[in-house]
Amino acid sequence: MGNEDLAQLAQRLNNLFQDVVQEDIPTSVVSMTGTEAANECGCDASSYPPVVRVVTLAGHPCPCGGTHVSSTAQLSGVHITKVKKKNLYKVSYSIGAEAA
Repeated sequence: MGNEDLAQLAQRLNNLFQDVVQEDIPTSVVSMTGTEAANECGCDASSYPPVVRVVTLAGHPCPCGGTHVSSTAQLSGVHITKVKKKNLYKVSYSIGAEAA
């Protein structure tokens, strides 16, 4: 992808992200065993600790140990600013300011 294509992708992602924020989708966080998390999320839990936090957003569960919002509306100040690609895509964002 060229730089212009990546800029367009960043704008498209930002627009989609803002739609999700507007939808005010609630999240849920539950603790379960690694085996339960593997079954719930369809992932390899071989490296998971005995108890795993699973965050579900819009019916999509994902094991995660990070901090989470209770609803997508709490992300209203986040704006995707840039996308880079090498082997993987890297998405940059700002908090509290409109993207340039």
